Amino acid sequence: AEVKSSRDAQRLLQTNCVCGGGLDYGCDQRLCGKGASCQAGHCIQDGLDSPSCDGGDCSQANTTDATCEPNNCCPPLSNCDTYPLNGEDDCIGANLHLFSCTRDKYVPAWDLSIGDSVRSMTSDGPVCTEIYYVFKHEAKSTAYTIKVESSSRNDDVFEEIVLSPNHLLYVGNNFSERRAVSSKRLQIGDELVSSNGDGFSQKVISIDLTQSNLVNILTFEPTIQLESGVIISAHSFHDIIYSYVFWPFALAYKYFGIKMTTSSAQTIIEKLQLHTIAKMAVSMLSTISP
Repeated sequence: AEVKSSRDAQRLLQTNCVCGGGLDYGCDQRLCGKGASCQAGHCIQDGLDSPSCDGGDCSQANTTDATCEPNNCCPPLSNCDTYPLNGEDDCIGANLHLFSCTRDKYVPAWDLSIGDSVRSMTSDGPVCTEIYYVFKHEAKSTAYTIKVESSSRNDDVFEEIVLSPNHLLYVGNNFSERRAVSSKRLQIGDELVSSNGDGFSQKVISIDLTQSNLVNILTFEPTIQLESGVIISAHSFHDIIYSYVFWPFALAYKYFGIKMTTSSAQTIIEKLQLHTIAKMAVSMLSTISP
């Protein structure tokens, strides 16, 4: 009985490994058992007893009762993508097209500026919302390419969404019942909230790790409509907390007309450690939530 109890305790410790955008360069292994490690953003659980992976790519070679889910990779590790997870660029793909109310057409995210107005979604329907913050990342960063079915429901046509691991999308059949999920937690088969009518959603077909130029666009309304029809959040980590962390930028623009340049914003972010504050706040909230 003592041996069984010890094994059960060891199994408990080895659950909830999270890969592809968490801590330790892509692996959150705070609850993993002794012997687990992280390599290029993947949880390495080789040789463990009944290891469990809660998301991302896991290698479980020579384990007792391997537990990889279908979307994760069991051995060999070569089946996993091996991009390193670079930086904290929690943004959207530079080439994603958003509807510019200012220009009355869809434009690449990279071409948008502070003061431009883009289409958003609220509980009352679509609206235009002003951009108060833009940060363009010159170097390519780790992101996910998420392929979704087209708004036309044509089986031969797909749309691609590129987002950083911590950026939020909405899962659900309609906007009023949406659930915010980070791209690293998204699963194949999830239905994404669409602007194409209540009860209309767009299914996730595939999810692949990639490298992409990213741009952070923050708007007064927290949602953004993509050309594909999918509605995403303007935020990363947490829909509400993230906006509070960056609210000084919103106030500076709204009341004083201050438009932060990319270099100025970078200096402020680094000195105030805003990304770290956002992560800590979300972590604290998760520990007290039921």
